[in-house]
Amino acid sequence: KINIITSPSLDCPLEMDNFQIPDTNQQTTILIYTDGSKTKHGLGAGVAIFQADSNNKFQPIITQSYKLPDYSTVFQAEVEAIKHGATLALEISEKTKDNLSKYGDISRHTFHFISDSKASLMAIHKRTNNSKTVLNCINNLKLLLNHNPITLNWIKAHNNHPGNELADFLAKKGTNPTPPTLGPPQNNLPVTVYTPFPKPYINNLINTAINKKWNKKWLSSTEYRQTKIFFPNITPIKTRSLLRLDRNSFGMAARWLTGHCFLNRHNNLLNPNKYPN
Repeated sequence: KINIITSPSLDCPLEMDNFQIPDTNQQTTILIYTDGSKTKHGLGAGVAIFQADSNNKFQPIITQSYKLPDYSTVFQAEVEAIKHGATLALEISEKTKDNLSKYGDISRHTFHFISDSKASLMAIHKRTNNSKTVLNCINNLKLLLNHNPITLNWIKAHNNHPGNELADFLAKKGTNPTPPTLGPPQNNLPVTVYTPFPKPYINNLINTAINKKWNKKWLSSTEYRQTKIFFPNITPIKTRSLLRLDRNSFGMAARWLTGHCFLNRHNNLLNPNKYPN
């Protein structure tokens, strides 16, 4: 069963052309680069927020890495990066409202989210989805929209863009086996975040448990003498191959594998007088 979740509409543009830094209005622009990564150590997400200095040169003002559970997917890492980028941006916006921000008055700023994942951007922007991870991200973006306008933008990966490269570095840092922090960021160490179990992970757990129980029952049985010559253990790959056969081929294979194919031993079992050997 697939649960179709109606997402709250996002009143923001989605740009799928390769992102370019705006030539104008730099002083009212915030760039939020996000990325997700998977290495041999695990999965991570990274966020790099840039603001223009007095010379209209964009400089990083906030950088943060996140460590995701090993069961997560790269897609989840990409979406989580955008979600936490929205959280950090919301903190900046709310501090501005309370005159506590060290980044100046950004009440009229536009937040540009920049990701190299087309799949995550499209999932966030479409009306319906069956992903709790995406829905949580949308909710964070909606909260930010109450304060500032936002845009969603795609950028080509590994194209020597400083913002994207920094986000990629931070995402890989999040996969580092160094123990991450719990709770608020501390000294820019990766922060542990938890994602919902992805459906493929749950299906794999169920299939593994079923196959383990099935194999235990198969090995403990004293029956199926001939079939066990070909299948000493359960082999799902072989099983799927058999099930893809046409009706006649499958019937023939089943007879050979089970011994019910009118060879000498089976004939003897059926009529030992007629087939004594």
